[in-house]
Amino acid sequence: MVRSIDEKSVPILIYGIAMSLHFLSTDHSLHHEHGSMYDKFGKLILAGAALGGWACGALTEFPKPVVITMLGFVSGGVVMNSMIMELPGEKDGRFLYFCAGAAAYASLLFFV
Repeated sequence: MVRSIDEKSVPILIYGIAMSLHFLSTDHSLHHEHGSMYDKFGKLILAGAALGGWACGALTEFPKPVVITMLGFVSGGVVMNSMIMELPGEKDGRFLYFCAGAAAYASLLFFV
């Protein structure tokens, strides 16, 4: 999201906040699952991938339909990843947290 689809900065800010929260929860889950190996190598690899993606976006300009398609693909991945993390099993799930997050995100989208 180096370049915005529209000229407003508020949707980009909200998207950035949502992705930051997603990265924090993913970081916690990966640390819990993989421990010290993730702390040594995984964080650096994922941070490098994020910077590489930003560099690709800064150096390349894509048509709006391609950007919208990629945004939909990333958003779908975030939703699926959140479902896997928040709804892991019958007795282990954190369904209320998932519903609260979904409701908060839906209200943000509604008011933007």
